[in-house]
Amino acid sequence: MLNALKSEPADEISRIQLRQMIMGYQISRCVWVAAKLGIADLLEDGPKSIGELATATRTQATSLERFLRALSSHGVLAVDRQKRFSLTPIGNLLRRGEKHSLWAAAVYWGEQWIWEPWGNLLYSLQTGAPAFDRIHGVTFFEFLAQIPDAGHVFDQFIAEGLHTHPTAVIRAHDFSQSSVIADVGGGQGAMLAEILKASPKARGILFDRPHVIEGARARLAEAGVIDRCRLVPGNFFETVPNGADTYLLSQIIHDWADEPASAILRNCRQAMDANSKLLLVEQVLDALHPAPATALLDLTMLAILGGKERTGAEYDWLLTQADLRLSRIIPTSSPFCIIEAVAG
Repeated sequence: MLNALKSEPADEISRIQLRQMIMGYQISRCVWVAAKLGIADLLEDGPKSIGELATATRTQATSLERFLRALSSHGVLAVDRQKRFSLTPIGNLLRRGEKHSLWAAAVYWGEQWIWEPWGNLLYSLQTGAPAFDRIHGVTFFEFLAQIPDAGHVFDQFIAEGLHTHPTAVIRAHDFSQSSVIADVGGGQGAMLAEILKASPKARGILFDRPHVIEGARARLAEAGVIDRCRLVPGNFFETVPNGADTYLLSQIIHDWADEPASAILRNCRQAMDANSKLLLVEQVLDALHPAPATALLDLTMLAILGGKERTGAEYDWLLTQADLRLSRIIPTSSPFCIIEAVAG
């Protein structure tokens, strides 16, 4: 596509790029359907015909052929002269067993309950309130608690996404100096498990909502760190476990507006002693020239959760409200930074 664009006049390149933006939801929906049907998993062992894929997916063969043809035109699949479809490097990332799989992300972002708030983005711009709450009548996290299937999709998405940056975080920060690491809102323990594997002398506390933390024991056992972990159910708006010298919140604070975010940080501050430190793993927004993915994530927070991505100065101010002092912002090799704070 890029080579084709180079041969076009500048104004036509702009038209093509804008048209791709306008119609982007179409390929997004195709990727979601491919993930739901498990197309990539079916092609894991090699090319398959339309008939084989239609039988396996219980779809109508001629319609499926048109669908797969669209995916191949966008580089998700490849097709040979016998009309057998196979995976490309892009399509391979939709396999559930792939180390860097984006299958859960494709399913999550394509679910109706997630894309509907984006369809109501104008409401959020006009009111400053999350469109999600208006559509569903409850907040995002209340919805996940009430709809088990949605909660399961979200947990898979979070666990999958956490595999993309623990290594970068571990390389950027020396956890070997920590004795007890409390992962606050740590989900099913994907981040904590990787940190403990890299720091064999450290112990961990995994803290999250009761229904979330239930699935963590098996993950931590599989990682070989369950014997060094304490699983604590609870609500970080009420209290945070004490007894740690390092408190970690990975992609938690951006979920919330300033007031609830401050409440979480104040509870962390109460649990900390004079020598404890707090680490926030977040994307730090450049207010003038943000990375495109970070700018879109900021709108996601607005429309779905009511939270926000923040600049370094905004994190400094927010920490101050909780009697914490920003000590440094550590870049990593991923889009995330480590925002380190100590008692104010």
